[in-house]
Amino acid sequence: MFRYVYDAWNRLVKVQSSKDSGATTFQEAEFDGTGRRIKKTVTNSGDFDAVTRYYYDGQKIVETRLGEETTFYQQFIHGTQYIDELVMVRVADKGDLYVHQDANWNVIGLTDLGGSVVERYVYTPYGQVTVHAETGYGDRDGDGDVDATDKGTPGSTCTGTVSGACRILDLDFDGDYDSSDATLFDSLPQGLARHPGRTATAVDQPFGHQGLLFEPEIGSYQNRARQYNPGKRRFMQRDPLGFVQRRFRPRTLYRDGMNLYDYVGANPSVCRDPEGLEKDCWDRCDSIYQTCIKLCAACCGFDPGALAGCLNDNKKGLQGCLAGCNDLVPPGKTPGPKGEDPPKEYAQDMVKTLADCILK
Repeated sequence: MFRYVYDAWNRLVKVQSSKDSGATTFQEAEFDGTGRRIKKTVTNSGDFDAVTRYYYDGQKIVETRLGEETTFYQQFIHGTQYIDELVMVRVADKGDLYVHQDANWNVIGLTDLGGSVVERYVYTPYGQVTVHAETGYGDRDGDGDVDATDKGTPGSTCTGTVSGACRILDLDFDGDYDSSDATLFDSLPQGLARHPGRTATAVDQPFGHQGLLFEPEIGSYQNRARQYNPGKRRFMQRDPLGFVQRRFRPRTLYRDGMNLYDYVGANPSVCRDPEGLEKDCWDRCDSIYQTCIKLCAACCGFDPGALAGCLNDNKKGLQGCLAGCNDLVPPGKTPGPKGEDPPKEYAQDMVKTLADCILK
């Protein structure tokens, strides 16, 4: 059991044992002026003990450094489709790993530069993780263990500019395999790395459920504005935004519900909340709503913001927009979201479908 300590902005700054006196501290955190966590100190947690500093691009962690070090410990390459889309992880003196995610952005596997699976991840719907280690850094021949066969001999093994599986041996990232890399290889864990059923990564890859930062020392995810506990299936702090108004469906007033600790409306299979502020779900009506705004704003001559208000007036607004499309748009001249010219009936069908979603 833990005791959680929060600052005046309701941010988690300390985690201790639940003893009334002589409590043991496991984690402490510091934040910058924009609310990003920039430092985490883990103590009394065995192999997890470390002082980690975080460096960001916007809200994305792109690098970590240990203690007062001036060089990186981890670097993260992100994709462009989603805030928590990961492409690659680089760990100093160990190597590069490619990250694989499923349709809900869960990290489900890592592969090395030779194409071998290094770790697999299995989750409960709410994000409790089991890690199956298949191999480790330095397994050039992909047989599941790290040994002298993988290391070879600098100058005769993987000569010149490294390529293919030989890239695994370029541990200092300078493009070749030489004595410096061989020295670093000797510091890697040797022997069979396969280990099913771990509760944390063995290769310093910290991201998990929906691409969020997992913290095994306390068993929760750092979800930017809040901390998320997958075992409790809820956030550990109230929603900083309070009650979030829905963009439509006025009969269901609050988008995130009445429970300010609720996690994605108890529907993590189709919903995400990457910032800990508001759930983001694949919602048929939501999708139609956004497309309808674009199409009807063009065909009705409304400003998109004004049209959103029009639609939020429910049936009257929808009927008015539909009538406007009927009256104002010549056949074949309704602009689509990418500049196409579909017939006006397409926009009308979108409005009707949206009406069905909202008014049913």
